[in-house]
Amino acid sequence: MKRSYFVALSLALIFLIPIIGVAASDRNMSNAAKTQLTSIRP
Repeated sequence: MKRSYFVALSLALIFLIPIIGVAASDRNMSNAAKTQLTSIRP
């Protein structure tokens, strides 16, 4: 039971993280992410 639970949880994370990232990038947060990326670069 524990193994199947971890597998399902990992699959959910793999599918949810990109969806959340796309949803965030579609909104105003994309501008903040771009500024952070440019500021991180030397």
